[in-house]
Amino acid sequence: MTCPKCKSRDAHRVLREGPRDALANWLLMKPYLCPSCANRFHVIPKGGGHPPLLEQFELRMAEARRGKAGRWLRRTGLLTYLLAIVLFALLFAVVLRFLPGAQ
Repeated sequence: MTCPKCKSRDAHRVLREGPRDALANWLLMKPYLCPSCANRFHVIPKGGGHPPLLEQFELRMAEARRGKAGRWLRRTGLLTYLLAIVLFALLFAVVLRFLPGAQ
C-alpha cells in the first residue's frame, strides 16, 4: 500500500483501535500505518477484501495480535457476565425480601 502523505510503499494494515477506526470499519474502510512517516490512514479495499499482507512475518504478527486480543476479550466478557449474574441475583434477593407476604 502506498502512503498518501510520503508516497512510501511500506504502509501496512494495522489493528483497529479507538472510535475513529470503529466508525471507519462501519464504512468498510481499513486502517493502514506508514512506518516511514507514522501516518495512519484508512482505505476502502478494492475487490471486497483486504489486500494480502506483504510478508509472512506480517501475517504471523497479525495472527499473534488477534490471538492476544481474542483471549483478553473472552476474559473480559466472562467477567462481565459473571458480574451481571451476581448483581442480578442480589437484586432478585432484595426484591423477594421486601415483597409483601414473602416471609
